Amino acid sequence: MQGFDLAATAVRILTEPPGAASSGQRALVSDLVRKQLTRTQLGAAALARFENEPEDSSTDVLYVVLADAVATDPAFGRLLETALHVPVAAPPRLRPSSKETAWVWLLGLPQVFVSYVIMSVAVRLADSGGWWVLYTVLFYGSVVMTAAGVWFGTRLMRRRARTGALTTATVLNALILVLYFRPFFI
Repeated sequence: MQGFDLAATAVRILTEPPGAASSGQRALVSDLVRKQLTRTQLGAAALARFENEPEDSSTDVLYVVLADAVATDPAFGRLLETALHVPVAAPPRLRPSSKETAWVWLLGLPQVFVSYVIMSVAVRLADSGGWWVLYTVLFYGSVVMTAAGVWFGTRLMRRRARTGALTTATVLNALILVLYFRPFFI
C-alpha cells in the first residue's frame, strides 16, 4: 500500500463507530498514530484537533499529516501496514463454571417434579376453592424459576460459554416452559 492508502485506511478505522473494526486493531492503529504524530508539533496539533473536534475538516488534516508521516518514515509505514492487516481473532470461548451450570439445572429440573405434583394435587382437590390460591402461587413461582433458568442459561451462552451440560439444561428449561403453557393452547 502507498502512503495515501495507508493514511486513508487508518483514518477510516479511527473514525468508524466502535464495533466496525475490532477493538484490538483500533487500539493498535490508534497507538501507532499517536506515537508517530506526537513526535512533531504539526502532528500533535492535528491529532489534538481530531480528538477534540472529530469533524470532516479535522479528519482531512489528520489524513494529510498521517500520509506525510508515512512518506517520510518508511519504518512507520511498514508498522502501520502490518497493523491494518492484522487478522481479527475471534474472541476466546469462555467456560461457565460448574456452579453457573448447576444453577441453570437447579432452576429447571426440580420444576418438572414440582409442576407435576402441583398438577396432580390441583386436579384431585379442584373442588375446594382454597386450593386454587396455593396452586396459582406454586405454579407461577415455578414458571418464574424456570424462566429464570432459561434467561440465565441463554445469557451464559451469549457470552460464548457453551458446554453440553449448559445447552442441555437451557433446552430442558425451555421445554418445561412449553409444557407449563401447553394446556392453555390445547
